Amino acid sequence: MSLTVTRKAQTCYTQDVRNPQPGTLSLMSAAATACRALAASLILLVGARSACHAQPCCDPPQIPLCMIGDSITWAGEGDHWRRLLLERLPRLAFVGTHSACLGYSHAGEGGNSTGTVITRLADLPDCPYYSLEIGTNDNSITDPAQMEDRAAQTAQRIIDIVNGLLAKPCTRKVFLGSVLPCHTDNPLRDQTNSATNKVLRERFEDLGVEVHYTTEDGSFGERGVVTAPVEEFLGKHARRGVVLYACGPWGMMKAADALARRYDVPCEVSLEARMGCSLGACMGCVVRVRQEEEYVRVCQEGPVMDSRIVDWETPPM
Repeated sequence: MSLTVTRKAQTCYTQDVRNPQPGTLSLMSAAATACRALAASLILLVGARSACHAQPCCDPPQIPLCMIGDSITWAGEGDHWRRLLLERLPRLAFVGTHSACLGYSHAGEGGNSTGTVITRLADLPDCPYYSLEIGTNDNSITDPAQMEDRAAQTAQRIIDIVNGLLAKPCTRKVFLGSVLPCHTDNPLRDQTNSATNKVLRERFEDLGVEVHYTTEDGSFGERGVVTAPVEEFLGKHARRGVVLYACGPWGMMKAADALARRYDVPCEVSLEARMGCSLGACMGCVVRVRQEEEYVRVCQEGPVMDSRIVDWETPPM
């Protein structure tokens, strides 16, 4: 889950509730959280169309997304991942051609390692939005002494992929997820994944973004819930230009709304509700609001909303 405070000097607060190993990057702590964050970010960013793309043939226009990953990340779970994304953002149009020759359903661009993707960068379709989830196939080591060097190498190749995608003419955003845990009999693999995330996190901080981490057990960052350091920040700093963005459990977003009201700053939340049709017809994903319209549909009026309009005492079904 994540609660982000943004202004000209960006500050990011993230929380990982999976009790991660030290060094685990918690920007995207699990597939569901990553999915919510990606969908919410795309909704916020899709307002202006790229000049590289023709006028939309439908209204509202579809949102092109090219998903890039390795076989473990996307082969078995890719369809489930895309289904979750489509539930939250039905206008997604998945872009990619590199599936048949790999022998699995990908609907995107893949490769068995970061090195394979790097060799194909020039052939990847030019797309405004990319989702990059890769790295675990590089990290299956057998000697603990290799961990630090391998993590640094994998992280650098991931950075090279991001920079290669950003160099394409039509690219607007690259959404980079942390290297997620995988089912493996080799514990060194996930430990190297965590070490890779640590390197990436340090590079992220080198960009000048102030980052605070919390875990429920205190194994990494501060111990406790993510709203505590956010409140500390709001109490100590000028709040002009500050905006809260929250994505996660209902209770956490409710607490974020309370903070926003207490300190008089805007807050946007990415809501989640069970969707039946994703077209606004079945009314299965409604949430209660405080305005004249008693309910709104998450799939149409959301999922990103002003936290002040939501009735936080009535969770969605």
